[in-house]
Amino acid sequence: FVYQDTVKLIYDCKVKFSLYISLQGKLHLTGFMEPESLREILAGAVAVVLPVRWPEGFGRVPLEAYRESVPVIATNRGGFKELIQHEKTGWLIDTPNAELFALRMEECLKHPEQSRKCGETGRVMIEDKFQPKAIAARFNDLYTRIHQA
Repeated sequence: FVYQDTVKLIYDCKVKFSLYISLQGKLHLTGFMEPESLREILAGAVAVVLPVRWPEGFGRVPLEAYRESVPVIATNRGGFKELIQHEKTGWLIDTPNAELFALRMEECLKHPEQSRKCGETGRVMIEDKFQPKAIAARFNDLYTRIHQA
């Protein structure tokens, strides 16, 4: 999670993806979190950062971020390509390059209103696509088309 302030992320070829952090509580590497704690942490975040090196099948983290109107910065791999609309609900970085992630994080910190707008667009998207009623309607449409074929 990225919070308002400066973020330094430096790419180190030998270590491949090392974080050098001088953030004084502004960047939180949380690992697993209980659902009760997640909403509280997301409420103050400017962005959620997912610099994955492997393809995620269907990442749940972007949906959790969007639920709280927080945009996502992620590697353009796997299911993230379906969940993140580049420059609309977040940003996709083509390779797990720390320098590119750092630049995007800095932009989010400099322009929190743009970040919030992307997060709000993400919230609307998940309400349209992933709420139980929307999913049920799509299945109903699919079954109707199959039955009519």
